[in-house]
Amino acid sequence: MECKVCLDSYDDCEKRPRNLPCGHSFCSSCIDDLIRQGMLTCPNCRARHTCSTATNFPFAYELEELINKMRQTILGGRSSQEERKVNQMQEEQEALLKTSLINCKDILLQLTKYKSSLGEWVAEHQDLITNLSALIEANRNIQELLKKEEESVSLCLAEGEEKKQMLSLAAEALAVARTAQEVVTAVDDAECCHVTAEDWARKCQEVFPDVTTVYKSVKVRTSTKKALNTVTKEAGEGTSSPVLVSDDGGAVSILFGDPAAITSSGEAETSVEPLPSILHRFDNLVGMEPLTVESLRELASPVRQLVECGQVVAIQHGLGHPRYARLSLHNNTLCLHHLQDTPPPTNTHIVPYSELLSHVDASSTLVFLEMSWPGSTLRRIYIRLSPETPRGKQFYLLCTGKEGPSYASTRLLKVVNKGKPGECIRGGDYDNNDGSGGAAIIVGLTRGGEYMRADNAGAVWGRWGDECRGGQFYITTRSRPGAALLTVFGQVESGLETLKSAVNLPDIGRMDVSDCGVVVPH
Repeated sequence: MECKVCLDSYDDCEKRPRNLPCGHSFCSSCIDDLIRQGMLTCPNCRARHTCSTATNFPFAYELEELINKMRQTILGGRSSQEERKVNQMQEEQEALLKTSLINCKDILLQLTKYKSSLGEWVAEHQDLITNLSALIEANRNIQELLKKEEESVSLCLAEGEEKKQMLSLAAEALAVARTAQEVVTAVDDAECCHVTAEDWARKCQEVFPDVTTVYKSVKVRTSTKKALNTVTKEAGEGTSSPVLVSDDGGAVSILFGDPAAITSSGEAETSVEPLPSILHRFDNLVGMEPLTVESLRELASPVRQLVECGQVVAIQHGLGHPRYARLSLHNNTLCLHHLQDTPPPTNTHIVPYSELLSHVDASSTLVFLEMSWPGSTLRRIYIRLSPETPRGKQFYLLCTGKEGPSYASTRLLKVVNKGKPGECIRGGDYDNNDGSGGAAIIVGLTRGGEYMRADNAGAVWGRWGDECRGGQFYITTRSRPGAALLTVFGQVESGLETLKSAVNLPDIGRMDVSDCGVVVPH
């Protein structure tokens, strides 16, 4: 029996069959080749499985047993060969268990250290709560002192009003006195009122303000306001907690990764860097400032490390439910992938989708299609769209998934004029994946004028006069000298060699657009 992907016969080494959760079986080598971004898409049913290596899936022992019985039937059975295979299976399983045990011990050690740090933080927060409680109590004590001071001031105010009234009456009596006796009496009363009022004024000057009470109030209020301002500022700017907030300008806070690095030719390297450990990510979080779109575009460490590990996503609130788009980094280029309808991964940092997308240059947008086929590594095609044209905008919307549909998980449909001038590849049926769908999402698309370009290799162009399939696209892989196209809206900047190689595949339909998105400039 043979693997349905590589078409090689199963063996007892790299081609041992393994079972996927969806029930289909493939050889270990093909599974490793199909794994990307921590995900595996079954070539048979397109079900997606979370994994990092083929060893995450068990061997297909029943299938191996069936293959062995078939071999024994053909060869008449070989007991020594069967014994060797059993021994080999035992050794391989022992090696796997040993590796798993080492990984388990390492994770346990990391979790123990992480738990210890969390415990220290709990104790520190308890100390802060105690200190805050003391600060609250100090505010209450000062409040009582101020109330007493306020009562004393109120009594002095009432007394002062009486003194003012007495002085006014004494002044009136002195003004109307005519006889010597009236004048002497008025003068005596005025003198008495004057002395009493002066005594009251002197007492007020000596008693108020209560220096101790005022000083304590100023000190406590200053300390409290400083603490509250710090907390308010941090809450407004965002924290490292994964809190979902509005995409319309509200405050935001703070695993999918695409570890394949893109070369200058658009090809993907096969080496994959391991994800940082729990403690490494924890240390990065402890020392970093709140994540913002500005810090994300600067890509300074440790923000760069978060993006490289697939721990940053952009959230869009619209179409009736939140959607998210992951971010990746290729050749120092920040890439925003298509929006997905599933909930965002846990333990990720969140930024507003619309705010991040606002930094994309509408006059010269760079988008990408990520290509794959069974047994291959990822290949990325970068396309520069024509500035602010309806056809360019439609392609941009279908790369981002902003309006709902996207080119992600579609397949190439056909090679036109294979081997001849004007050779091109057709794709983009996001509806049916068979060429019958992929409706235009912008009505009234025209041709000619700003869309008229030479039919050169790398030209990206669209269908005309067919709204039901107006979202489909063509990419020219072989120039047609002297000819022109009427619906060109983009040009491949890198990765064209991948498409030229795809033309020679036995079945172009096996080549998928596994992902797509837009480049966010620095």
